[in-house]
Amino acid sequence: MRKDYILFDLDGTLTDPKVGICTSAQYALADQGITVENIDDLTAFIGPPLQYSFQKFYGMDEEQVSRAIVKFRERMNAGGKFENEVYPGIPQLLRKLKAQGFHLAVASSKAEDTVKEIMVHFGIAQYFEAMVGSVPNEPDSEKEDVIQDALNRLFHYGMIRKASVVMVGDRCFDVDAANAMGLTSVAVRYGYAPDGELEASEPDYIVETVEELERLLLSRELQGEDFVVKEVEPEESPADSGTKSDVGSTGRENRSVSANMPGTGGQSGSASADVERNSGDKSLSDETLAENANETSQSTSADAGQSDQATRRMDPKYFSTDDRQTFGDAGTSGGGGMRGGSDTRNSTKTGSGGKSGAQSTGDWKADAKKQRSKTFQMVWAFLYPFLLFYVMGELARQLLGYVVLFISQLNDALFNFIFVPEDSDEEKLAFSGNGSAIVQIMALIVVFFILYYMADGRKCLAAAKEKYGQNPQQKPFVWVVTTLLLALGINMFFIGTGFLTVSSSYQEAAANLYAVGIPLGIILYGFFSSTVEEFLFRGIILVQMDRYMKPMTALLLTSLLFGVYHGNLIQGIYAFAIGVVLCLAYRDSGSFILIAAIHGVVNVIVFLMSNLGLFPTGTAGITAGAVLIAMGALCLDFIRKKGAGFALI
Repeated sequence: MRKDYILFDLDGTLTDPKVGICTSAQYALADQGITVENIDDLTAFIGPPLQYSFQKFYGMDEEQVSRAIVKFRERMNAGGKFENEVYPGIPQLLRKLKAQGFHLAVASSKAEDTVKEIMVHFGIAQYFEAMVGSVPNEPDSEKEDVIQDALNRLFHYGMIRKASVVMVGDRCFDVDAANAMGLTSVAVRYGYAPDGELEASEPDYIVETVEELERLLLSRELQGEDFVVKEVEPEESPADSGTKSDVGSTGRENRSVSANMPGTGGQSGSASADVERNSGDKSLSDETLAENANETSQSTSADAGQSDQATRRMDPKYFSTDDRQTFGDAGTSGGGGMRGGSDTRNSTKTGSGGKSGAQSTGDWKADAKKQRSKTFQMVWAFLYPFLLFYVMGELARQLLGYVVLFISQLNDALFNFIFVPEDSDEEKLAFSGNGSAIVQIMALIVVFFILYYMADGRKCLAAAKEKYGQNPQQKPFVWVVTTLLLALGINMFFIGTGFLTVSSSYQEAAANLYAVGIPLGIILYGFFSSTVEEFLFRGIILVQMDRYMKPMTALLLTSLLFGVYHGNLIQGIYAFAIGVVLCLAYRDSGSFILIAAIHGVVNVIVFLMSNLGLFPTGTAGITAGAVLIAMGALCLDFIRKKGAGFALI
């Protein structure tokens, strides 16, 4: 199996941070009355977590360690983070790996903000899909925690294929963590490990130089017999000017996904040095696969769903043409409203008592007031259910959380299923992914009935049954296929292009989505979430907007609101596109059950494919996504020509 996911340590692996780290350690020690004259005596701080270093080397207690870390980072943030140099050949290596389709991440014990700033400063951030480090102002995370976080981000909180992951680092902490997690470990001897440390940790491979590291990572020994190197055009890297003649150390990466940044690295030369493998020497080939991939995965957006449709009839005027006209058209005795006020004031009419036909100022003001009132009614008609959904949903989740906590205490197995320790602190508990799903399902049930009885949900369903679906132009199968093509196509395209990596809010949403187990995820996203959200956005808001607006305006605004509701650009674009199709389907079919079912099926398919890592990545993802989106667009054009859903019949 190809090992196309590579994690790098920062200090001692990608960069040489000796001056910055050692002077920062010197500063922190001086704050506690410990004087170290020569910074060469502090190189042991390069690599390990700070908490470990201060405790092991200077016997500090927890309070002293916390203060020392604060002082260390104070000095680092004041400029020490840039007292650093990229090792020669690293920019070229990263560029070549990226061109071959490898997925790269940094997993460092440094503070996450510092990691990202260093990567950006030296022009190498663009090569990485994830940069992960410890949380600022807290003791450093264990290396395994940082690596796990990096893997979650690289695989977008789906299934992690550990057999395809390599961890590259210069200290025993990197090797030990990789070995414990079942990853392939590569140790670089050019870092700051003391003599014998790397051998004692038993990495899978040990290399002496950056050139040997490149030779190993692009070898058939590591990547398989069918691996072929793609030629990369030489290009000067802006990071080259800041490189050092010696090898350096690795650092940590930020817990947000990096955006593409300007700058490229030059092509690295081939290395002829042998690579040492602990289990025995083997010849290595330097051919690599011609493939350019940039994996990202999109979390599925939790879309809206539907419930039973009501059958009560509503006054046909509910969808009358007058209701969708410009407001303020209720004219006065002078024959004019705000729309035609100018013309009316220029006309005359004879009334009782010989009064002029010109519209009086009082009548004009009355019409203006009536228009404002009608505008307010229009906005409130769809804003009220949205606010009700949001506020009551949050309140229900809070209250039901306490109910679940009380019930779960009656059974230890249930308690362990619903709650997990927070940040490894046994005294603090947080809902597990499954626990959150249970609370969410209960809250959605409550909110559905609130919308049904308090937000005219029942009347809207009846009105839609009366006015929608009077002359269906498309069979349900067409709507299912169109929605599925667009949903899968957009997901594949986003994953292939790497757009998912630019949104930290999307990453947070994805973490919550995929923290839920598959069985509960199918129930939550396939039925409850899709039903209630469809009931709100299509069942109520679309119906209300169709009451006051032209059909196309109502369709676009409903879909836009559905996208904004998801809270981030990635899911917003996805939800907008799917929302358009579902609006059209509801108008054409008049079946709430149909759009709820479509949304639920799409949610489940996307959820499973993302969770199991089945979406293609890189060029394959872009191509497949573009094809499916084009097919979905053709289906929409076919639907448009039939007039289905674009106008109310």
